[in-house]
Amino acid sequence: MKRTTGIRRLLVMLGFPLILVVQGGCALQPASSNRSLEVPEKRVLASDPAELWPQEVLGGKALYDILLAEIAGKRGYIGVSSRHYIAAALASQDPRLSARAMRITLYAREYAAALKVAKHWIALQPDNPELRRSLVYLSMRTGQGDEALEHLVYLLKTAENRDEVYQGLQDILSDSDPLLVMELMAGLLELFPQDASAHLMYARVSLQSELYVLAQEHAQQAMMLRPQWEDAIVLSIQAQIGAGKKSQALEELMLALKRLPDSLVLHRFYGQLLMLDKQLQAASEQFLWVLSRQPEDADSLTALGLFALEDKRMEVATGYFARMMALKNSARFNAYYYMGLVAQKSGQGTQAEQWLEKVTQGKFRVEAIIQRAALLQQRGALTEARNLLRGMGKEQPQAIRRLLIVESGLLMRAARYEDAIDVFSQGLGRWQNDLTLLYGRAEAAMQAGQVKRAEEDLKAFLELRPEDGSALNTLGYLLLEKTDRYQEAFIYIERALALMPDNQAVIDSMGWAYYRLGNYQQALEYLQQAYAITAEAEIAAHLGEILWMLERQQEAEQIWRDSLQQFPDDPYLQEVMQRFLP
Repeated sequence: MKRTTGIRRLLVMLGFPLILVVQGGCALQPASSNRSLEVPEKRVLASDPAELWPQEVLGGKALYDILLAEIAGKRGYIGVSSRHYIAAALASQDPRLSARAMRITLYAREYAAALKVAKHWIALQPDNPELRRSLVYLSMRTGQGDEALEHLVYLLKTAENRDEVYQGLQDILSDSDPLLVMELMAGLLELFPQDASAHLMYARVSLQSELYVLAQEHAQQAMMLRPQWEDAIVLSIQAQIGAGKKSQALEELMLALKRLPDSLVLHRFYGQLLMLDKQLQAASEQFLWVLSRQPEDADSLTALGLFALEDKRMEVATGYFARMMALKNSARFNAYYYMGLVAQKSGQGTQAEQWLEKVTQGKFRVEAIIQRAALLQQRGALTEARNLLRGMGKEQPQAIRRLLIVESGLLMRAARYEDAIDVFSQGLGRWQNDLTLLYGRAEAAMQAGQVKRAEEDLKAFLELRPEDGSALNTLGYLLLEKTDRYQEAFIYIERALALMPDNQAVIDSMGWAYYRLGNYQQALEYLQQAYAITAEAEIAAHLGEILWMLERQQEAEQIWRDSLQQFPDDPYLQEVMQRFLP
């Protein structure tokens, strides 16, 4: 008895409320965290059922599992925490503990384990609609389409509003295997052939899979079952555009606007099409029309604000974004991000940081952090920038790869090449053979003078993508500059040139390869060709050196001095000139 009391005291000391402690968020994160915007638990678990079930008195084993799970979680051992919570949940008849275990397993992306817990939970609460949504999501993520269909059918048959079920379904299916999604929708239509929303959902997933004919077919079916349905009209037009039938699509849109002249949806969609076609004035007219009837339309305010920002009409842009900030929905967080862009374009870095700091949720959450980190690096606060990126990685684990790449880029910009290599290596430890990380580490290694590592990474990259002209050229140029293996370098550059015959960098490399091999006349031809495309500093340095070796010193000196006027701080050009013009 004393042991149980001690466990309870420890649980409370750990901040774990005693009665299974199923609070709003995962204890592995602060309650104020916004990671729920991206982590899948939020898609399927909106609330805990604490008030729906009587308190259960847990046995010692379950309490020990909870204690170990909490300790492991606080120390960052998510897998260990997940296993112990699963054990506690499966031994209990209390759904609050199942909810807790589901949150941990979803946070850890352990979908099979989460599905196991969900099946246990649904036996306790078979009428829980949010749990049914969880089961659809988890069944799809684990490749069990038949089970997903079973739970989806239950939701549709018991729902007061089927459209709401379909709206939630689109988000749930976004991470699933497209083929499995198509099979799910086909099975659904067999059961509900006269459901317009089912046809529209099928059209949506077909469009996402670029099956444009199928998408249009089901969009048309939806319109037949529900005439003048704006969403179906829009999707039909999108399918036609995807299939390359732009003129027919626009004709259908014009006819729809004649039938439904007051449709905000269609006018807004027309504005978006015009915007994509770069007809900005005509697009603005459509968005202004929408705003004249619905002044709080966030999409139209966004479009008009961005048009003004593009035209450098900062006051006009600020006016539209200010209207967005007044809205009582998530659009205001987008507006904060856009205001940050306005401040950046106006050269107001500090103000930009302040706006971006307000983006605490929404689709620009990660992007705002990246922009803030870049601004911090620009003013010399690199450590703070790195901490900001690392913090976001903990908040939104699915963004870690991108954040590591950004962090490495900031380090490269600050000439911290060794540190950049370490960050790239950290990423490669998790995402082996990732092409972006491999190439990035090779670039950092070249800058750090680590020729062997750079060569190894570039060769590993080319094993995965042997026809990448840029990588072939980079490897060849590395061997030209840092080794005496000129013939081997020539072979790589020759392959790159065959793939990218008009690429200036490759043409320059070929000229430099001929120079290293002693064929000055061939070298001159390629370098003059590269210089004619753009008179960049490094190409000017190469061309001048060739001319000097051909005893055309006056031409060489003139090219160098012309280039120095344009690129006075280029270190490579300066080094060459100091070598030949002491």
